[in-house]
Amino acid sequence: MVNLIDLVSERARKFPFEIACTTLDSELVPTAINNKDLFIRVSDLATRLRESKIGYGDICMLVFPQGIEFIISFFACHRIGAIPVPLNMPSRNRDLSKWEKIAEDCDAKMIISSSKSYLTVGEIFGHSKILAKIPLVSSDITGQENINREHIPDGSNNCHKIAFLQYTSGSTGSPKGVIVSQASVIQNLEEMKRLISIDRTSNIISWIPFYHDMGLIGSILQNFYSGCRLFLMNPVDFMSRPLNWLKAISIFKGTHTSAPNFAYELIIKHLRKTYHQNLDFSLEPLSVAVSGSEPINLNTLLQFQKAVAKFGLKANTLTPAYGLAEATLIVSSTSIEDPLHYLEIDKKALLKNRVSLVKKDSLQSLATKRFEEKNENAYLVSNGKVIPHHFISIIDPQTKQDLGRNKIGEICFAGPSVTEGYWANPQETQESYTQLDQTDRTYLRTGDLGFLDDDQELYVTGRIKDLIIIQGANYYPQDIERTAFNAVESLRNDGAVAFSILREGQEKLVIVQEVERSALRSPNYGDWKKSILEAVLKGFGIVTEAILFVPPMHIPRTTSGKIQRLRVKSMYEADKWKKVLYSYRRKYPHCEIDLVALEEQQDQALLEELVLELVASELGFEKRDIDLELPFFELGINSMSALIICDTLSLILRISVTPNELLNYYTVRLLSQYLLRLKLQENQALPLSETTSGSKLLKNPEMNYDHCTEEDLIELLEEEMKS
Repeated sequence: MVNLIDLVSERARKFPFEIACTTLDSELVPTAINNKDLFIRVSDLATRLRESKIGYGDICMLVFPQGIEFIISFFACHRIGAIPVPLNMPSRNRDLSKWEKIAEDCDAKMIISSSKSYLTVGEIFGHSKILAKIPLVSSDITGQENINREHIPDGSNNCHKIAFLQYTSGSTGSPKGVIVSQASVIQNLEEMKRLISIDRTSNIISWIPFYHDMGLIGSILQNFYSGCRLFLMNPVDFMSRPLNWLKAISIFKGTHTSAPNFAYELIIKHLRKTYHQNLDFSLEPLSVAVSGSEPINLNTLLQFQKAVAKFGLKANTLTPAYGLAEATLIVSSTSIEDPLHYLEIDKKALLKNRVSLVKKDSLQSLATKRFEEKNENAYLVSNGKVIPHHFISIIDPQTKQDLGRNKIGEICFAGPSVTEGYWANPQETQESYTQLDQTDRTYLRTGDLGFLDDDQELYVTGRIKDLIIIQGANYYPQDIERTAFNAVESLRNDGAVAFSILREGQEKLVIVQEVERSALRSPNYGDWKKSILEAVLKGFGIVTEAILFVPPMHIPRTTSGKIQRLRVKSMYEADKWKKVLYSYRRKYPHCEIDLVALEEQQDQALLEELVLELVASELGFEKRDIDLELPFFELGINSMSALIICDTLSLILRISVTPNELLNYYTVRLLSQYLLRLKLQENQALPLSETTSGSKLLKNPEMNYDHCTEEDLIELLEEEMKS
């Protein structure tokens, strides 16, 4: 069986003086190494590791900045049968618990770092009792006299069947080591090569970190598998100067690149800032730009296509794909020969886990017409079809039964690219890797929700653990987050987290939002808060319980840049946010009214104040912001809010108030007038009790929904609204 070290050895023998890899500094100045020199350095470092008593099956943590020395160390481990664990560099002030947990979990025998970072890593890890015990070596051996530049060593048959451990922290922060085998990675590289047409003439431009599966497998290993050329940018350089990505593609005639959705949005934003500048890029050679690793937004693809069209980007270049570390990398992808599809579906049905199709169309057709999002519909981008020789099943997460087409369930994946489970974690392995049908296939339960349409194209809707369930409806946090940061230009579009918390038996929505650094000079938190409240209410009918504005890059992320929603939630519930710029929490009214004064004075203003306070409370607004003449449903009162208002009014006023009355008397003023008439008419039928006469009544009353079900009321209100 071919393994990864064979690829490097064969390339050194067949094409010794061809460039193996090129790194680009912050000014895009290249530094290259040819195949022969790379493999000699790999072999010499392997010899040094063997002399340090590292052998077959031993695990080495690779702690590097982006660069050639990581690649040398990765393959040096393979040369002697050691198992590499790619990891990011720690910062001086960062908690080391992640590296400590990984070191203990995999029983690491050595830590390897680059010549420039060796001392820094030693100093930082020296503060940890666990990490300080593990031998640390530098990957740089260029000064040794015994290097024979004329001799290419033989390949090794000692390569371990495990190619590497891919530690993924996911949303919880607890690292799990995915066991990526030689067989699964070779298979996945082959399928990827076919799908996006990579060959020896291709040029990959990548800034994705090597410790991310997209960066390691999709760029570095694909380079050695297909024999193409690779140009590596530093991720930090991309984040500080995003347009250098396009510049690198232009200068080095990049044919293939990849990035998460947020990177394309970052390019859009920076191109808007530099619209008046004469940027001289050529993206004509680019044939594939993969979008993956996080949810793909239709509007992002459209805006990116429009923003870079003047640089010669071809219409079919953008290629959405879906994958995850447990599947080695790629699960499904659109083909560069086929049109990129999207679905317009009914949003209400989606919230109930149903797919009600409005329209299926292609991104290419949208490029020729104006695209307008409709609030009542949702838009999903196709992630293409499952890769050849593999299978997707959409199952009910509870029953594990296959749901068939156009039904939302858990995405399960089977085939030779499925990894072997989690290192030293049989319980997690058993839960995530299972058999679903009568065959002997092992299916990976991805934890992601989605569906297959009639053309067997995959659409991903969210993660099971991230789902926000409010009033019985399912909401995907990415949709709410996008609505929040799009409400205000001063908010970071990759720095929002939406989650739900339990308050008084009900799920409530909380949003944590990062602020753009440039906006910190003159913040306007009150207006930002109001804009988010209104946008979320209008878009989803949800009243936001709390909003926290925090500085940029203060939301916890995984090493690959993914937001850790569950960790953000736990920090909020434990009140562990150290830096909060501004916080808003919904105020609940006391709902007090003097019934005696009401009856004696027949004062409508008292009732108007009560209704106003209840409406403002449900919307999360200040009372002064409520228009007394605006219909409730235009204000944003939904079915559940209407029910809560009616129950509260019934309990306080001791009269029967139903949602029908909110439909008939549909403003604060009309309802208060009606309630006064109703109260005076029923005064004798509902006498005041001695305990409440002359006093203020009922603070924070408990709601009683026994008289009808929530579903009945929702159906009633929806029918009334339609009529």
